Amino acid sequence: AVHDSLVLAIPSKNTDASAEDDAPESAALSLEQLGIEVPDVPGNVGLCGNLDSKVVRQLAGRYKSWIHLNPADSPWLYRAELQQKGVVVEQCLFPGPPTMPSDAQVAALMDALDKMP
Repeated sequence: AVHDSLVLAIPSKNTDASAEDDAPESAALSLEQLGIEVPDVPGNVGLCGNLDSKVVRQLAGRYKSWIHLNPADSPWLYRAELQQKGVVVEQCLFPGPPTMPSDAQVAALMDALDKMP
């Protein structure tokens, strides 16, 4: 199934990519096995934290769009890999708790969401 958007919303505390590098690229894992939540409402988005590039390449075909809510210089933003698969990619810094987003950050997120297919 193709989902409408993938939202990277929860920063992962694990920044050690070495363990993720050992994961087989062709493994067919479910979204749940990858730690990606698909809420019942609206049911067409996935929520996750930082993902390894191999996992992102596997997921790229499942989503029309991807919004990255961490800094643009984040090593976890795989813009080129996603765009190569035809995924619309937006990046919008949106802090999570305990920091509250500013009005400008909320407006930027809303604008980014409006651009999503």
